[in-house]
Amino acid sequence: MLGKAAPDDFALEKAWLRMWGRHSLIFLVYLLLFLFLYFRLRHRVADADLFFWEQRVLSRKLLLSMGIHLAGMLFLHSKLWLYRWRQFFYAPASPYNLALVRIIFFWMMLMHCLFVARQQWLPIASLPSSARQSLPGIGWLIDILPISPTLYSTAIVLTIAFATLATLGLFTRPAMIALVPLIFYVYGVPQFFGKMSHYQFFVWITILLAASPCYEVWSLDGIWRRLRGFRADRQPHFAYGLALRWIMLSLASIYFFSGVHKLYDSGLFWALSDNPVNLLRTEWLEQFRNVPFLRVDRWPILCSVAASAVILFELSYPFVLISRRGKWLLAVEAILFHNLNGYFLKIDFAYLKAAHLSYFDLGAVRLWLLQRRRWVAWLCIVTFILVLGWYTATFFLLPYILLGAIIDLSWRAIPLQKRGRWILAMRKRLTPLRAEASVGEPKQQWLRWSYRIGATLVIINAFYGAFGIHSWPFSAYPSYSFVRAEHVQYGWFLPKTPSGQALDLDAEAQAADFRKEDILPMAERIVVAWKYNPDQLSSAVLACWQRWQTELPRLQQAASARVVIRTYSLDPDRYDEFPNETPLGDLKMQGSQWIFAPMLIDTMLQR
Repeated sequence: MLGKAAPDDFALEKAWLRMWGRHSLIFLVYLLLFLFLYFRLRHRVADADLFFWEQRVLSRKLLLSMGIHLAGMLFLHSKLWLYRWRQFFYAPASPYNLALVRIIFFWMMLMHCLFVARQQWLPIASLPSSARQSLPGIGWLIDILPISPTLYSTAIVLTIAFATLATLGLFTRPAMIALVPLIFYVYGVPQFFGKMSHYQFFVWITILLAASPCYEVWSLDGIWRRLRGFRADRQPHFAYGLALRWIMLSLASIYFFSGVHKLYDSGLFWALSDNPVNLLRTEWLEQFRNVPFLRVDRWPILCSVAASAVILFELSYPFVLISRRGKWLLAVEAILFHNLNGYFLKIDFAYLKAAHLSYFDLGAVRLWLLQRRRWVAWLCIVTFILVLGWYTATFFLLPYILLGAIIDLSWRAIPLQKRGRWILAMRKRLTPLRAEASVGEPKQQWLRWSYRIGATLVIINAFYGAFGIHSWPFSAYPSYSFVRAEHVQYGWFLPKTPSGQALDLDAEAQAADFRKEDILPMAERIVVAWKYNPDQLSSAVLACWQRWQTELPRLQQAASARVVIRTYSLDPDRYDEFPNETPLGDLKMQGSQWIFAPMLIDTMLQR
């Protein structure tokens, strides 16, 4: 039976731990050797550019050595790897873990549609088709996909309706199937106009949950089925864990390839130079110079140690995941990692934090709570949400937990005989549920679909992650593998109204509560076009300006705008210094269209 321990499991587990002990020591030896070579290279090579390229070659050799080492481990210890994989993939899981994932993610989807899509994403749907940016693999679809405010508003309303049903667990599977194309459209349209926000995980998780029994518990469907006589097996089972395993493997792909790209693209320089400090300061500048109270940028060695720990965490993620007690450790590390990123980098992937809650065994937690008095159990749950809800992106569950506690305690206050008579009366009125296989003997049809869909999603996402392809709905996730210098350049606009009043983009963005980082990739494309591809400069300027006007309605009053390249210092102590500006040209209205008039190249160079 799945989940039962084999007689030699303990021997295999000890052998697995011994194998990792030996090979971890081997890894440490050649890692120290490469670190020695890196610092020796930094001491001997005076030219900064030459050092960067040579250390990147060295780092890629380190990455190759790690790959050869891993291949050797797989070959020499194939029996142990196969044993550990089976223990991980076929392990039984609690239905409550699966139900929690359903509630959290479809509630987040509902909140996105109510408070983000309608205010921030809907205006993007009014941009002209010329402002669309092609993405790898689906550029043809972006060109022909109908996008308008009317269609987008309709899709938002339908997504709200079906996400509500999925959250409550009512007509769960049909609602999730209907949500797949709706999420593709609602979350995808903002990605087609220049800024990739990486909401692909919502598409993946909807598809995976649609082929799972996530409606068996904590759902209206489950209550309805029990009232009609169906008794679901609430014990841990492989059928409940299959979708969760695909979710875990998708997360492993996200983190692992982020670590690979840091070493491949930038090398050890990414962590062992002033780059971690510059990355921190770049995010502070992009967030309207929002500098945290704890100025860790003043301790560069601490930043380098933290950056090295990030690479180690990301590269080790899939291997710790399949270890016996690795899941809960990864969950704690990932939640801590994203909370630190949220504080210092202002980057908070709330849904990735919430996804790691499924790594804990909620079935065991439920059994522990059932051994307590009812009001004590509910008090423990409320206390957890109050204390850790903000850090795990689940604080929104508090009102529903309080409502559930009131209903449950009120129901338990009714005498047992009276409750029993009411349930029997309800069952007599309802048509008995037709004979159906229990979760203990899952329907092979949807289980096969879960295998096929999950394997396909993981393989495709691993391919995109390995090659660093950012697209929709499959994509690599942001690895932040680039290197920042002490200064950063953006294409910038200095708009003026017909009366000559100057409009400040930073002030207008703050007033509109607009995340400036959502548009800065387009501002950097202006710089790239200016330096390396002047033929694309005009289109890059117009696309960025149209996005600014869409996000900041007050810019509709502008009659002209000077276009410049601004060079900012990343040092917060130099924020008061006015940034250096290089003029590129002017934007002017001609009829109902904006026209960019670039300055002559010679004039720009002279200035």
